Amino acid sequence: MKFRTKSKLKFFFKKTFGVYPYPYQKFSDKYKCIFIHIPKNAGTSIITLLNNNKRIEQEHNSYWDYLRSDPYRFSHYTMFCVVRNPWDRLYSAYQYLCSGGNNGSDKYLSNMINDECKNFQDFVLNWLDYDKIYNIKVLKPQFIYIYDFQNDIVVVKNIIRFENLKNEFSLIQEKLNISGELPWKNKSNNTDFVKYYTEDMVEAVSNFYAFDIKLFNYKFENINDT
Repeated sequence: MKFRTKSKLKFFFKKTFGVYPYPYQKFSDKYKCIFIHIPKNAGTSIITLLNNNKRIEQEHNSYWDYLRSDPYRFSHYTMFCVVRNPWDRLYSAYQYLCSGGNNGSDKYLSNMINDECKNFQDFVLNWLDYDKIYNIKVLKPQFIYIYDFQNDIVVVKNIIRFENLKNEFSLIQEKLNISGELPWKNKSNNTDFVKYYTEDMVEAVSNFYAFDIKLFNYKFENINDT
């Protein structure tokens, strides 16, 4: 009880003086929300809307980063995220990196992929490995951001499917009183990602992202209606 009281007082002190402990943002207090931004899942569009359609530095933090930063906000704010079909997400990540990524910190990685990979098939079958997947931010499995292995649970309760983004995000907007439409940022041209895969590639991704596929119940099929 003492810890909760101390945490609450700390929260109100910070809020009074306009302090937003990393990784919380101003919009976190405005909408009483925590958005877990998983790479390549429409997060840039969502954060732009939450920030009054203004550009903001992108961060990809797990639920744990928010919990240890401010337990009071974490326990009182609505937390949500977007998940995506791993085969679709990987092709989107490949396109993003091949085109330069964020044109900053991704430049070296982008040059490497363009130099070492002939095409997407070569990228999946010959370039990718578990070391790259777990160390390159845009390729990391989605469960890393929202899963608590100690308690064997998905911490985030409000999970939006990228494949039904418009409809499901509108429910979050209603719940949090967020107005406006999503600006489509960093959109990749992969509405029919299925055609870019061979059987060997499908199997490789099934192994690399096995826990994501099981956790979110995804199959190799294109059901994107956004």
